[in-house]
Amino acid sequence: MLRAAIDVGTNSVLALVAELDEQAGRRQLRVRWEEEVLTRLGEGVAETGFLAPQAVRRTAEAVASLAGHCRKLGAEDIVIAATSAARDAGNFEVFRQAVYERTGLPVRVLSGQEEAYAAFRGARAGHPEVDGSCLVIDVGGGSTELVYGHDEPRSWTSLNIGSVRLKEQWLRHDPFTAEEWTQLCHRIQQALLSALWEMPRPVEVAIGVGGTVTTLAMLEAGLPRYEAQQIHGMPLAARSIEAWASKLAQMTYKERTGLPGVAPLRGDVLPVGAQILAETLRAFGLQSLLVSTFGIRHGLLLE
Repeated sequence: MLRAAIDVGTNSVLALVAELDEQAGRRQLRVRWEEEVLTRLGEGVAETGFLAPQAVRRTAEAVASLAGHCRKLGAEDIVIAATSAARDAGNFEVFRQAVYERTGLPVRVLSGQEEAYAAFRGARAGHPEVDGSCLVIDVGGGSTELVYGHDEPRSWTSLNIGSVRLKEQWLRHDPFTAEEWTQLCHRIQQALLSALWEMPRPVEVAIGVGGTVTTLAMLEAGLPRYEAQQIHGMPLAARSIEAWASKLAQMTYKERTGLPGVAPLRGDVLPVGAQILAETLRAFGLQSLLVSTFGIRHGLLLE
């Protein structure tokens, strides 16, 4: 049976159609189709606490289009789940109703723990070869989830330091000023201090999921477009992530979106996401991470 999951994030909507397969006691996903649409549902939420009408409209339309394609492919069960922007917005019911009117499907709002655990299950499913303690890092638009475990998640934390949220709160100029960037880095470091107290050690392997990680992998590999097979499992060194964060922060928005594979709604927040990744690896004393093209949507199908 084909199943589908649509992950509605703060910056992007990710859809997946896959077949669930059970082998040797381990559930596996055979991916049939996946797609990403950047809609920025969380535009302005950090400042106003509400979803903007235009963000609701474009995101609901994207979800409807993706759900329609999932049905054409034969998906018999479609789950739609929303994350940080949904949890934060005081008028999320407006979006839920807009999606239902277009698709006839309900929208499930994930708690921080549900989001973190889904990211962990997805990341581990994509990297069954990983042995030992693992830290899954999911940098989203509204929040960053850190999940520790082995085969199953054991500890997690959700930090309000997503790339869209921090961009809107701290960065007003193009290019960013040195003072703005310094303040942003300090905010990330402060948020990570609490995570260091909460998360177990040691961490043997880090796995990165989400659009920030995959876009950095594309830049590192010199790919002009997203190719999952080319970047899944690719190691990204901490020093490379730091270098990209610094380079991107000094560029203008136009220069960043001129880079191969950097979409308009990714270009303004990519330096922030890269810095969150860099600071997280530094805080945990990690030298690299494994890139995963699996994430929350995959984890939802493995519940």
